Amino acid sequence: MLAVGLVACAGPLQPDTTAIIGPPVTSSKPPPPASLPDVSQPPLSTPPSTTLAGTIERIVEAAKSDLAGRLDIDPEDIAVVEAGEVTWRDSARGCPQPGTSYLQVLTPGYLIRLQVGGIGYEYHAGADGTPFYCLNPEPPAEGGGAGNV
Repeated sequence: MLAVGLVACAGPLQPDTTAIIGPPVTSSKPPPPASLPDVSQPPLSTPPSTTLAGTIERIVEAAKSDLAGRLDIDPEDIAVVEAGEVTWRDSARGCPQPGTSYLQVLTPGYLIRLQVGGIGYEYHAGADGTPFYCLNPEPPAEGGGAGNV
């Protein structure tokens, strides 16, 4: 009992503050890093319309190059009738092959219509922008009438 009385008479215990180095901690959360960039909105190197136009131009040039090779003509002799973004009805991208199954999902892509000497040639592409010649084309679900390049 005597020990309890001595502790009670000594008053409240005070913390030893001589070992604290630096300012007191006021928050348990670490401060945000100052050097990290804001990634909520990735920066665009070019405006979307410029990017789309550049993509379509690249696809058209690839299609013209392929057709020129098939017909053994100069790519300058090929007229672009239509080129633009479309949505294909399925993963066949408007050019189904007999005996092949395709995913029945709307598929973003491109349609390129070229002409040489009054004869039309149609190229299709998926979202990756790689054009291919389509001998028996089907119309897209959306798009088409995309305009000239």
